[in-house]
Amino acid sequence: LSMLDWIRLRALEVIEEPTGDLSDQKESLRLLNQIDSFETDRLYELEGLTSRLRPYQEVGVGWLWFLYTYGLSGLLCDDMGLGKTHQAMALLAAAANAQKGKQRRYLVVCPTSVISHWEDLLKRFLPNFSTFVFYGAGRNLKNFNKDRDILLTSYGTLRSDKKALSQLQFEVAVFDEVQVAKNMQSQTHQALAKVKALTKVGLSGTPIENRILDLKALLDVVLPNYLPPLAQYKERFINPIEKNKDEGKLKLLKRLVDPFILRRKKSEVLEDLPEKTEEIAHCTLLDEQKELYQQAFLKSKNLVMEGIDDPNKNIPVIHIFSLLNSLKQICNHPCLVTKDFDSFEEHQSGKWELFVQLLSEARLSGQKLVVFTQYLGMMTIIENFLKKNHIHYAAIRGSTTNRKKELAEFQSNPKCEVFVASLKAAGTGIDLTAASVVIHYDRWWNPAKENQATDRVHRIGQSKGVQVFKMVTKGTIEEHIHKIIEKKIGLIEGVIGYDDKEQVKHLDREDLVALLKLLQKECESS
Repeated sequence: LSMLDWIRLRALEVIEEPTGDLSDQKESLRLLNQIDSFETDRLYELEGLTSRLRPYQEVGVGWLWFLYTYGLSGLLCDDMGLGKTHQAMALLAAAANAQKGKQRRYLVVCPTSVISHWEDLLKRFLPNFSTFVFYGAGRNLKNFNKDRDILLTSYGTLRSDKKALSQLQFEVAVFDEVQVAKNMQSQTHQALAKVKALTKVGLSGTPIENRILDLKALLDVVLPNYLPPLAQYKERFINPIEKNKDEGKLKLLKRLVDPFILRRKKSEVLEDLPEKTEEIAHCTLLDEQKELYQQAFLKSKNLVMEGIDDPNKNIPVIHIFSLLNSLKQICNHPCLVTKDFDSFEEHQSGKWELFVQLLSEARLSGQKLVVFTQYLGMMTIIENFLKKNHIHYAAIRGSTTNRKKELAEFQSNPKCEVFVASLKAAGTGIDLTAASVVIHYDRWWNPAKENQATDRVHRIGQSKGVQVFKMVTKGTIEEHIHKIIEKKIGLIEGVIGYDDKEQVKHLDREDLVALLKLLQKECESS
């Protein structure tokens, strides 16, 4: 049996352990215990790594080293901010020291937005490694010669050049933010599956984005053929767990995946991390918003409400989400609807007034503030306000070309008080520990995306307590979505150690119908 076969057998069957006193039986029991505890007699060396690891990170490196020693792979899914990249770099150092005198090649694949971040980390913490950045126009894989150690590339480049990259053999491959490959049919998933490496390590703070199917997709990337084929997986796990809440099948799946997923919460390992307090900051619609809100619903009413009580009729999901998005923008600020961002002061918004108040309180107490929003128009309004009031700020949106400059300005300049960020552009891969106040101006459909963004501030290096405000307009779509999210949390609790909340992303028919009826009731009574 291979080690992988043995671990699968150990999860699926009851194994009778040797109990005798003969030397062979004792040695067999020792080896079994060693495998069960994911330990190995081979010691690793971290010479060349300039990063100083915390105790829980050393545990993570020990787990990665066991996988590497036996030619296995896995998913490192610690909470955001716990230093997954440092643990991955430690494995690269350990593998290189074990391969002294031999040709060593390692691969790091990451989202485009954090390529420069990875390049900086590798130069700083693995200075003896030579890194080749394979990205951008004019790239040529022939330049990755025998003198280079690490090939750093993006998921987009991997997709485009998968044929050439699949010809290379790597000792260790690191896939940062591996949840981008959750769709088995995607080109990203297929490109990663072609990567040749002794050990593959997927890094993710959100390993289950929606369903248990995502878990299989990610494990298939690093451990192909370990979990059953898709049809069997659906029959054995997905249907019983998601439809019938089968606890036995849930425990069986947990036994299967546990050896290859390491996930720690901040509360479990970072006793010295300052406290984080979260609260819902409620506000109300003002008169202008109420009128726009009602008009938006009445305009779409016939389109979205027709046939919703008939279970045999398809509901117009696209039109519904278009309406919900419009209503959310009205909750933010009327200018998101009028598109006249320069005249933001001429319009009324309860949420805007609350934001200005929170901003003022943070500044008066000498605290830096980060504000996240999903709407670029809202960023423009906030930036216009800051400019007009001579408040120094930095900002990152999808179109920002020099992210490093903006981050450095906020982190190192005491006069830079506010960081304005698009949730998509700045929700992962950056450090904003200079701030101690976080405001989520609008609610994301998926709470884990909010948590990822918050963890840009509440992470290693943070020395102050962090206050997090999630702004919700009472009696509106925002309040209803918040309640639905809270109600649905918990489906996959236990599979990877704790409640991930990622499965909330999709609302089912029942939720959408209930949501529309609440909106109808609101608008008819106002």
